[in-house]
Amino acid sequence: MTAFGAFTLLDRIEAAALATLWHWLPTYLSKVEVQAGLTAGDIPRPESWKIIASWDELDTDGASPYPALAVISPGATDLQRNSRMGHDGWANLTVGAAVSAENRRFARITAQRLCVAAWLVLLDKHELRADLGDDGWSWDEDHDPIAEGVRTLGPDLTQTPPGDRRNRAACTVDMGFYIPNLVTQDPGPEAPGAADGITPVPDWPTADAVDIDIDIAPNP
Repeated sequence: MTAFGAFTLLDRIEAAALATLWHWLPTYLSKVEVQAGLTAGDIPRPESWKIIASWDELDTDGASPYPALAVISPGATDLQRNSRMGHDGWANLTVGAAVSAENRRFARITAQRLCVAAWLVLLDKHELRADLGDDGWSWDEDHDPIAEGVRTLGPDLTQTPPGDRRNRAACTVDMGFYIPNLVTQDPGPEAPGAADGITPVPDWPTADAVDIDIDIAPNP
């Protein structure tokens, strides 16, 4: 038992979405290639996979080569009170693909195809059955689902990643994942301290309790 109510961290949703894409995107890209009349492998696979705080992070000077696939969560919306003293809500997520190519037209087409494949993955696999293990985040059918529903807008091709705009293009798609008990209201612990027996790390500064007498002089 715990004194804390259930809650889902938005960074967990970002990581679970990226792990789901890592696992499934190659399969869905193969389907996009068939539909576009391409040969297997014609669509460049992502060279970097990132959780980002700003689209400016997609600029690449060798650290994160293109094509790049990235996810970012701007927050949660539409929270509704449920019967379990909690709030269900939508965790919003934007998925983006950025491409650098010999010309902007080809970069735009490739970014669109990557983005559509990622969009389809997260529509089909919206439960985000990914979890953190010893080897990092991984997707597995046996993992407990995080989300129970999905909503989305279509891909947006108006994005341009930073850098040389003559041969770069990006595509993004906004999605929302319905999370039951995104946060719940419980009494909480009776006193401050480590949560549920977790010992604070040794290098945390210690706090000493002291008594202070304050003599407040009246205003002149």
